[in-house]
Amino acid sequence: GDRDLCIAGRVGDAWTEPRSLTELNSIDNELSPALSADGQRLYFASDRPGGQGGLDVWMSVRQDGRCSNLRRSR
Repeated sequence: GDRDLCIAGRVGDAWTEPRSLTELNSIDNELSPALSADGQRLYFASDRPGGQGGLDVWMSVRQDGRCSNLRRSR
């Protein structure tokens, strides 16, 4: 889609170059990311297949520094 998720980090006073979260992005749109307080879950909206229609909230759990366990939030 036209909207994808990216991540950047902070090193000292500077930000790293954003990189695409290819493990979560699809050919559809992913937007409005929100990270849980413990930094282990990423919630975002997507119009990808498998949802209820329109934009649905999806969640991914961080494991070994990577996003995985993608599922529609209920």
